[in-house]
Amino acid sequence: MLRVFFLVLVAIFFSSCSALTYTYQPHEKSLVFKKTKESFYTVQLLNPKVINTYDSCALGSYILQDKSPLYGNIFIEHISLMSNCLFNSDTFGLFIYEFKEQLKLKSLKPIETIKHNNYEFYAYKTNDEKIVNFIFIYSPFEYTFLVDYNGKLYEEVVKQFDALYESPYLDSERFQGNYNYSLVKMNVFKAYFTRMSEDYSSR
Repeated sequence: MLRVFFLVLVAIFFSSCSALTYTYQPHEKSLVFKKTKESFYTVQLLNPKVINTYDSCALGSYILQDKSPLYGNIFIEHISLMSNCLFNSDTFGLFIYEFKEQLKLKSLKPIETIKHNNYEFYAYKTNDEKIVNFIFIYSPFEYTFLVDYNGKLYEEVVKQFDALYESPYLDSERFQGNYNYSLVKMNVFKAYFTRMSEDYSSR
């Protein structure tokens, strides 16, 4: 019962941010970042490859990969949890942990953190050498993780919230990986998120 009550509180807390989210438009092959109810920023992809992922707690989830001359390689995992499910640990922390593990990195250290509403932007240094960027977007029961190896898309989206922003790492040596892991697909083995038990029996 306490977890159910906590989930309701979380949903209410984030309801004011629910208009600030992200969507993928498959027919247009574009990413749409919502800044406000009336303001959007659209990014055109070149040849996105989308794989739908499924779990008893996650419907409408997928992973997406695209490569273009403008943005280079990007990877997205979008997770849409059912309202009676919760992550069992820090959401972005789980993604970063698996990114490090799956690509067998010796170290992955944050060097930049920017937060605007329900958008979080991170620059990490891999093995104390090369830079990779991440965007984490959340709204009630929706979680999007974006890996930007080149950093250009990262900079463009940050500029939608801070027009004066200039990435200090855009010209740094960039890490180029091939992350293709799915938290949703592996949830059955690693229990990243679970369905809450609802016990309404009398005491």
